[in-house]
Amino acid sequence: MNGYPSLSYPIQLTPLTPVHIGSGELMSAIDYRYLDDEAGGGPRLAALDLDRFFGEQNLRAFLESIFGAAPPRITEAPALANYPKTQAGRAQWALDNVAYKKQSATGTASAHPVDQLLAGDGLAEWLSEHLPAEYLRPPIFVESQSADDLRQALQDSARGEIHLLPRNTATGTPYLPGSSLKGALRTPIVAQALQGTTNHHQLQEAQQREKGRSRVSQRFEAAALGHANQHGAPDLLRDPFRQVRLSDLTCKQLRTEVRRLQIVRRMGSTCGDSDPSKIHLWRECYVGMLEGHQPVWRGELRLAPHLADPRVTPMQRHRLPRLIDRQALLDACNEFYRPLLVEELARFRCDPDVAEGLQATAASLTDQQCLIRLGRHSHFECVTVGSRWSEPYSNRGAGNTRTYAGGTVPLGWCVLQIGR
Repeated sequence: MNGYPSLSYPIQLTPLTPVHIGSGELMSAIDYRYLDDEAGGGPRLAALDLDRFFGEQNLRAFLESIFGAAPPRITEAPALANYPKTQAGRAQWALDNVAYKKQSATGTASAHPVDQLLAGDGLAEWLSEHLPAEYLRPPIFVESQSADDLRQALQDSARGEIHLLPRNTATGTPYLPGSSLKGALRTPIVAQALQGTTNHHQLQEAQQREKGRSRVSQRFEAAALGHANQHGAPDLLRDPFRQVRLSDLTCKQLRTEVRRLQIVRRMGSTCGDSDPSKIHLWRECYVGMLEGHQPVWRGELRLAPHLADPRVTPMQRHRLPRLIDRQALLDACNEFYRPLLVEELARFRCDPDVAEGLQATAASLTDQQCLIRLGRHSHFECVTVGSRWSEPYSNRGAGNTRTYAGGTVPLGWCVLQIGR
């Protein structure tokens, strides 16, 4: 509304342990090149920018520069718009459009080197070794203890698959989406709203009425936060989080690492006979402070409390049903996440130094700070609002395993500071 500007607060996010936020982008073994630790700082991976290569290069000229002569019957690269984005599509595209096709009147195979290099494995796999250096993206560091395992995993394209962080499309630099942080703030506010609620019947009806977790969650949150319409469906125009806006966060001293994640069982658990520790996952992560780094992510929080103020918005149908201010966010997060951290450290074996650092940090937060957990592998307890309400939709055995970096370090724990 005109005349009522938003309140702006600087925010700082300090990851204590590694954080992985999914972007939907994956790298398989033929999408990157492994670089040994020659320049210091640890081994690195350089992703192949095949999209830019095919958009800028004349394939025939590129191959001529390598072999010194025009290879026979090599088709020109199609337009970039026709270049598939999926790995399976890339392989087929390479075979159909670029790989040398053995064509001979006598039926004998040509001995041309392009035939030998491209016809067998396809263009993408060959380029993973021969792509010019200017078409390599900025390298990603590999955590030293994971380097040997990853080098072995490269022999298997499925085992060597790496999930990447979100990146700025213009610069290729990783960033931390404000939407991910907003989701981590929303769960504690919903949990806090449930503590004083009396509309248990409406909440239970929201759980039972719909099929599918997404729609159940939306109706349940609407009932808890007070923005459900007369039919129980969420009225998005009255969602209290309309008054909360977060920018994407950036870090000047940015370092990301590829980490090997390992599934670990709760201490004393005897559930099942299989050994989940043999399952290795590869994730690009923002590094954590408790592992010797000093990452500080900065952004901006904007609040619009006038949207929930009856003096400013007297009509109830236009007024947000719940005020969310700076202190409410800090208090809700500490009330929600602190007990979960204590519970996790008591139930799962963690690196002793990291566990001590997490406990000390959680106990020494200032009045401008709160504990928070974000990203993938935050686990069931940190993204739901308590056993009473989440039990019907929890998987059997939920809470008995964790996915830890290297099998010893939990993911996602951070300190959020909201300035004045």
